[in-house]
Amino acid sequence: ETAQNIESVKTTLGINGPSILSELSSIDFPRSFPLGFLHLVLLNVAPNLVDIFTGGRIPNKNEPYYISPERWEQLWGELAKSTAMLPAVFGSCFRDLAKHKDWIAEDWLNFLLYAARPLFGSVYTTPETKPYLDLWELLITAVEDCLSHSIRRTVVNDIRERFARFVEQYEE
Repeated sequence: ETAQNIESVKTTLGINGPSILSELSSIDFPRSFPLGFLHLVLLNVAPNLVDIFTGGRIPNKNEPYYISPERWEQLWGELAKSTAMLPAVFGSCFRDLAKHKDWIAEDWLNFLLYAARPLFGSVYTTPETKPYLDLWELLITAVEDCLSHSIRRTVVNDIRERFARFVEQYEE
C-alpha cells in the first residue's frame, strides 16, 4: 500500500524524485527558498488579526482592542465612500469588510497599505489601545519594506527584526 501511495503521489503531483537543483552546492534546501509572503502575511496574519480584533475568532468584547461590528460598519462605510477617489494605480477598490472571508491576497495587500493605518488610527486613540496601533504599524511597515524593488541587506535585517517584534508584541 505504501508503494502504491508513493506512485499515486508521483502521478498526481508530478514528483518522481529529488530535484536536480539539490545537486547544486550553492542551494541549501529549504533555506534557499523564501517562505511565501502572500500566504504567510496576506492570507494568514492579516485576516486572522482582523478576526481577532473584531471578535470573529474568539469572544473578546471586554478587551481594549475589540472593535464592535457597528464600529467596523461605520469605518468601512467611510472607506467605501473614499474608494471612488482612489486612482486605479493603487489597485482594486476596497471590498466589503463584512465579506473579508472571500478576499484574495490583493484585497489584503490594499487593506494593509492603504486602509489599515487610517482605520486603526481612528479606533486606537488612547494610551491603553496604542500598543494595538503599534502592532499594526509594525506589520504594515514590514510589508511595505518587503515590497521594495530593491532591498539592501540592512533592510532585510530591519524586516526580520520588525516581524520578530510583531510576534513578540502579539504574544504579549
